[in-house]
Amino acid sequence: MDRERELAPGVEPERGSGEIAGRLDRLNAEQAEDVMRRAIELTDEEDDVYEYGQMDSETLEQVAGELGIPARHVRKAMAEQRASRHSLDEETSWFERLFGIVDLDEAVIIEGQAVDIERAVETWMKTHEGLRLKRRTRHGAIWAKDDRPLAAIRMGLGITHGTKSLRSTGDIEHTLRSVNENEHLLSIAASKNRLRLAAILSLVGAGILSVSTVIAAAFGPLGDLRIPGLAGSLVFAAGLTTIAVAGVRSWASKIRTAVERAVDAVVAPDRSGLYDTFPGRLGNMLKSWGLFSNRHDRRH
Repeated sequence: MDRERELAPGVEPERGSGEIAGRLDRLNAEQAEDVMRRAIELTDEEDDVYEYGQMDSETLEQVAGELGIPARHVRKAMAEQRASRHSLDEETSWFERLFGIVDLDEAVIIEGQAVDIERAVETWMKTHEGLRLKRRTRHGAIWAKDDRPLAAIRMGLGITHGTKSLRSTGDIEHTLRSVNENEHLLSIAASKNRLRLAAILSLVGAGILSVSTVIAAAFGPLGDLRIPGLAGSLVFAAGLTTIAVAGVRSWASKIRTAVERAVDAVVAPDRSGLYDTFPGRLGNMLKSWGLFSNRHDRRH
């Protein structure tokens, strides 16, 4: 039969398989994203390459490389994602949300040399927050309260730009990861353990006092005032619990502010007075006398 036979009106000639495949291969952005997501799911099910459906940085760079995306852009995007507060926070329970034990970490991408950033972090932690180096980690260090008399005197006299709140929270960890030669991801996180313990103890204490008061009102020698007395005890219990929650929330808020202040000090050392020769109240007094005016230690 002649391959160029005449077709009926309105009937298009058959397209070759190559042309059809070409049309199928051309996907819009949304379709391409769906395909990549499904491909990752299939790989997860078949090879168990990803742990709980998550990619490590090396795997993500390989996938991006297949799409022609430079690895440096992937690393920068991942650093920006980590710098997002929501990506740093672990899942919080209703208990932690109730007591405000959230957002106790802060992260930012900083331009500069890693050695200068590390030096700025150490200066702030030691000089302005009264902390000591507890131990080095692979990407940073863990800090704890400096109990030496000199640190206590310096913090007591206010010869610092810090808030003192980090001395009360237990361990503080800072990490520094390189994004590229001149950009680094700095994160500072405060431990939640002491806050959790304080929340539990305050809630238990409030509960014991509340139950004791309610029992006394319900079964005590109140006569005709038994019902009003019971109602008053319930109000007292609610107020006591509110005070306990508010106390821990206030402490958590101070720690959160201190962490943010530490990051800001490293980002903008001049504005924060990081390297002031005489910081804090002493510096303010000397500046008011005209003896000191924002001098900074520039040694590297």
